[in-house]
Amino acid sequence: MTETVPTVTGKIRIWEKFEILVGERPTAGRYIARLEDVRKGVLVISAPEFISGSSLLHNGADCTVIVTKEDAIYEFHSTITVVEHKGRRTYLLREPERLRRVQRRQFVRIELRCKVALAVIGQKGRVNDSIAQPSWEKTTTVNISGGGMLIEVPASLATGDLLLVKADFFPEIGMPIAVAAIVRRVERADKGNRAGIELLRADQLPHHFESPGRQMLPESVTFFDQIAQNKL
Repeated sequence: MTETVPTVTGKIRIWEKFEILVGERPTAGRYIARLEDVRKGVLVISAPEFISGSSLLHNGADCTVIVTKEDAIYEFHSTITVVEHKGRRTYLLREPERLRRVQRRQFVRIELRCKVALAVIGQKGRVNDSIAQPSWEKTTTVNISGGGMLIEVPASLATGDLLLVKADFFPEIGMPIAVAAIVRRVERADKGNRAGIELLRADQLPHHFESPGRQMLPESVTFFDQIAQNKL
């Protein structure tokens, strides 16, 4: 259920990051831009950066704009206009009458079943000696978000386990080959075990791995930063 926010000015600020979707899901073109200025009836944004998808942005395109804030995720529908003057392009979005709060959590969660491989590398900040040659086990996601995944898991996985995670789609969206993760919960059910895992950004590694253990991690985990998380 969505909630409406009556005014836009109190919720959108200059340099706010916009995710712009052009076309119909799931093939919608995804772009990232920043709010540069607010003029009468329009929002001036930076040149949109293409992220993924098969629908391309064009002058007059209808779009959905997603704004992720600390309290929730908001969206509004708009039309993009490209104005050229003296060789310079200005990108404008029609100012919305309202924002819709579509989700209270920080990251959108989507149902997606895809193949992933995981390897248990430690527990409670300590890395196993086997990290040099991790034992990979293949499984499947139930859903994913920018913050983590719900995956089908073997019974041996436990809350607090430290993992390396690889997914088939990571290279397609510019993600590192392998990222570090921690098991936040394990669900035991008749249809099988599932685990909620949090993917760990590079800046979060010191909170979960002791110094000697961090030095043993593969270099790719340090590439999972805020930019890579946004791509996910």
